Amino acid sequence: MDFVDYYSTLGVAKDASADAIKKAYRKLARRYHPDVNPNDAEAGKKFQQLNEANEVLSDPEKRKKYDQYGPDWQHGEEQAQAWQQRQRAGANATTGGTRFSADTNGMDGAEFSDFFSSMFGAAMRPARSERPVAAEPSAVERPGRAGRDKSAPNATTSGSH
Repeated sequence: MDFVDYYSTLGVAKDASADAIKKAYRKLARRYHPDVNPNDAEAGKKFQQLNEANEVLSDPEKRKKYDQYGPDWQHGEEQAQAWQQRQRAGANATTGGTRFSADTNGMDGAEFSDFFSSMFGAAMRPARSERPVAAEPSAVERPGRAGRDKSAPNATTSGSH
């Protein structure tokens, strides 16, 4: 089933008031009513579409869902709940089923850091690199000199000088 834009069905703007929706529905319903068009199947179909659009847009709760979820407005909340359950299930899978809370009981980030540093000491500090720092290349490069070999610092590739 294709998505039906109820606002365009009634010929109103998306921000139309409840009164404007009611007036538009009544005007169009009179025109396409089966009693006025007894042998017109298209008019009967249009009348049904108008009734459906009016039923949704005249009910504030249904209209809110329609505006929020669009084509899936009737099942939007179920889909949102299913998505949240999948998110929770994924979080539980990565945490071994344990739920963690961000409640810090008034502690700011620095206090947290201090707390863990006191508990775990040096294990919490970032490891220092044991590699020596490479010397900076000379400021003056001679023209015509071959480029550096990427695998060996300060080495030049073989070639003419």
